[in-house]
This record gives sequence, C-alpha cells and structure tokens, in this order.
Amino acid sequence: EETLYKKGKQLLSDTYIDIKNNKNIDFNKLDKQLDRINVDTITTLAIFKQAVRNGEKLPIESIEGAIFSKKEAVDILDKQRDEMLELYDTNWKNHPDRNFVESLKDYFKTAFNPEKNKKKNYLYIFEKDDNIRAFVRFEKQKDDSLYASALNVDEASKNFGLGEAMMGEALTREAKKHTLYASCRKDNPSNMR
Repeated sequence: EETLYKKGKQLLSDTYIDIKNNKNIDFNKLDKQLDRINVDTITTLAIFKQAVRNGEKLPIESIEGAIFSKKEAVDILDKQRDEMLELYDTNWKNHPDRNFVESLKDYFKTAFNPEKNKKKNYLYIFEKDDNIRAFVRFEKQKDDSLYASALNVDEASKNFGLGEAMMGEALTREAKKHTLYASCRKDNPSNMR
C-alpha cells in the first residue's frame, strides 16, 4: 500500500512540476502511467522481491499473470514498439542531454528495420497486465557474439528487482551460446549490478 502511494504521489508530483514549468502535458500518457500503478501488479512484484530477498530462487516466469518471452524484433507489433519507446521517454525524461537520449532512441529503432536487421535483433520482453513492464535488446554481431542494450523497466515496476531478475535470466540463457557485450553507464545502479 505504501509503495502504491509513493509511486502515484511521485508521478503526480512530477506532473505538477511539469505544469508549473509550462511543459506540455500529455494527459493520455499520464493516464496510461497511472494505470500501470495498480494493486495487483505492485503487490505481485513486492512478493517476488521479498521471496528473492529471502533466498528463494524464483524464475521470472513464476510471477502470476506475467509473460516473459523472446521475440525477433521484426515480429514485434507496432503497438509494442511504441510502448517500448514510451518507456524510453519516461525513463530518460530528466536526462539533461536530450541529443544523447534521442540518439539512444534512434539506435533502438534500428532493431525494427526488416531489410537491415532480419534475424539480427531480438528482445526479451516481460509483460504483466497486458503492459510491457521491462525489455532488453540483443543484437547479433558479425562474429556471432551478442550486444545487449536498451534495458528499460517501467516506472511503476522499478525497485522490485524486476530488471535485475529479467537481465539475469536473459543473460544466463544467451551466455550459454554466445559471447556477450554491453556498454553500461557507471552512474546507473542497475547496470553496475
């Protein structure tokens, strides 16, 4: 209950600040973000986090009502791609270097170009309540290694160990067959873990 209040309060507080600073507010987007903060999801993720803290080895697929899948980028629906780009916007909205953020998004969009990237890019996606809660991209390199990038977790699902659990599972699966590479921002605690 406390987590729900905190997440809702933070979202509304950020929106208030944006209004005060005369920023344009997309109320449809705000409505979607509020929908993501729901009792079932937050409670389930909190239970998952506590179980992991208590030493339980739970597969990410064990989260009730969740889907954890690996999909080729060319098979991702436009709606899902747009949802992932919205997560980018939300997660990076306060980053001071807007050109850097746009370059990240532009690079991410290259995964969905079927002519250039057929069978080269795929994503692990975690969905709960018909919403994408987290995703990570893998791009096959010429030497058959993989480059991991674009880890994003939606705001309502952060701080429950979801990104860490998802990355752990995806990296474990892919490391069995491939050498993995990634670039990480050292100021991001999730990356350092």
